[in-house]
Amino acid sequence: MERSLLRRRPTPSVSTPSLCTRLAAPLCLLLLALAASQSISLFYSDRALPLTLLQTAAEAVELPSPDVAEPREETPAAEESATSQQLPEASILSPIPQTPSGSQERLVSADSESTDDGAPTAESVGTEEGRPEAYEGEVNVDAGNKSASERSEGTGKRAKKAATKARIRAKFAPAEGQGVPFVEASRTAAEWTCRSKTHFVFVFVNRKSGGQAGSRWLAGANKNGEYTQTFKDICTRVLIYDLLADHEGFQLLREVAEIKRTLAASPKPTKKYSVVRVIAVGGDGTVMWVNREAVTAKVPMAWVAFGIVGFGTGNDFAQSYGWAHGNAQRLNIFKGDTLKALVQMWQKAAVARHDLWKTTVSTFDNGYFEKVSFERRTLETLMDDATGLPIRTFESPFILYLGIGFDALVGIEFDRLRSTSRLRNRIMYGVAFLKLFGSSWKNVTEQIETVYALDGGQKKVLFTTNAAKYPDAMRLEQSISLTFLNNRSMIGGIPLWRHTARVGVLPPANEKPGDRNVYETFKRRLAKAHQSMGDTKIELISFHRRFDLLRSILIDYDAAGRLSQHRGPFLVSFYPQEQAGPVAFQTDGEFRIGHGVKTIYVEFVDTFNVLKNVSGSVVKG
Repeated sequence: MERSLLRRRPTPSVSTPSLCTRLAAPLCLLLLALAASQSISLFYSDRALPLTLLQTAAEAVELPSPDVAEPREETPAAEESATSQQLPEASILSPIPQTPSGSQERLVSADSESTDDGAPTAESVGTEEGRPEAYEGEVNVDAGNKSASERSEGTGKRAKKAATKARIRAKFAPAEGQGVPFVEASRTAAEWTCRSKTHFVFVFVNRKSGGQAGSRWLAGANKNGEYTQTFKDICTRVLIYDLLADHEGFQLLREVAEIKRTLAASPKPTKKYSVVRVIAVGGDGTVMWVNREAVTAKVPMAWVAFGIVGFGTGNDFAQSYGWAHGNAQRLNIFKGDTLKALVQMWQKAAVARHDLWKTTVSTFDNGYFEKVSFERRTLETLMDDATGLPIRTFESPFILYLGIGFDALVGIEFDRLRSTSRLRNRIMYGVAFLKLFGSSWKNVTEQIETVYALDGGQKKVLFTTNAAKYPDAMRLEQSISLTFLNNRSMIGGIPLWRHTARVGVLPPANEKPGDRNVYETFKRRLAKAHQSMGDTKIELISFHRRFDLLRSILIDYDAAGRLSQHRGPFLVSFYPQEQAGPVAFQTDGEFRIGHGVKTIYVEFVDTFNVLKNVSGSVVKG
């Protein structure tokens, strides 16, 4: 704008030959003098007027005066590209996206005046410390013509206004060493496809899941296991990463979530579309894997929601939230609009809440843990890397279930037979079940003594198998397994809690007058209790006999027994090793055997966002 206003206009020309032929020589010279003076006046007035207007406008918007601003030089395209690569926000948060045809997309310039939703960019936002020079000069404008009281009053108003702005920014400013400053967030968002309205979908693939089917989702990835594609028409950038590769996917996820949080000036999103989608491609355990990696990278969990493409054997998490795609392993996301259709389906999903729990298994002094080695197909002892000794305590988070007893024994045998084929794995699970179905092993009621609920340091007996020790407590009926169920389904999609009304606890051995009414009331309430996966409560169930477990697969109704619904924390105590023997347990499909198990502690950790397919739509390859 400065160049157009400062450009010299053409001077009016005078045809001297025609005039001189008609007028006398003196008059001709007089006209030439007048024309010259008019030309000089037009030239200087033309330059002076725009400068005056620009100076007035600059003072109004607190920008530097144009008489001291250097004109911006045109930068060649090659130099501009090299300069943008030196900016950390451009190189990290704005990877050059690819269109479906593979061509590179030119990003929106950071010089834009504002974001689409009105958020100012770095060009229009200033801090109190980095205020333009014109701001300080403006304070003293006409200072000599004002009284001391007027100057003091004006300064006080400006100071009060600045303090108010500082308080507002401080309210949403990130803590030291955390988050992204507002100016930097605005500058970076201006580089995105649709600026601050750009949607992000992060896909983390476990290439070993589903008989190596996960590798199909990485066919277009580079040598670092990364693939990026941008869909301009839906304002979405998709970033796909190999979970087993060395990449910065979770660091980028953290920065994107922090930028969205900063621009929203809110600790939590107010719209579901503001949440960054994070998709785990693999089995049920992959969801927990991705969740833990995000926590380790300090991703603001309120701004992300986890979905799944189920490649596992059971896919209980996927089935609980409507993501059980029958042909997920055969999808070719690089063919046609398959990936775009998946992205749109994830964006339309509802955002629900899911609880995260943690278990700590402790042993006696001579105890240890074993699990099946996938290379040797035999049990190996879990060792402490620091000491080289067998570990005595095992800790693990879980989002689906913690199982103790027969179902974990079946899983141990299944791990010995596991293959890379999903169909063969289903068959091998049945083989492992039938193998243990006819063998002898200890019931869980021969191993577990008491289950306590801890409240303020006080232990409350929920149920026990030791009636001599706790004659007034409810008793656990003879059972082959005990499960802490934090998911709608188990054993490949069976909704065990919802499809049973049977109660698996018995009245106290030392039943007193009135105890029967208390027990019957407890049974009625427990039978009507509704299950929710995000209410900070967990359900306890058991299987009475091995035939009940088989019936749960075939018939599906009233197979399990309801034991309790509680917020915990819980403490499960075991009989001595001589009586209990080896204890098989599992967390989210990861199976282990504990020798000399003393206690199992279960506690609630947190609740996180998950994507729920409420429409029931499925993308077919």
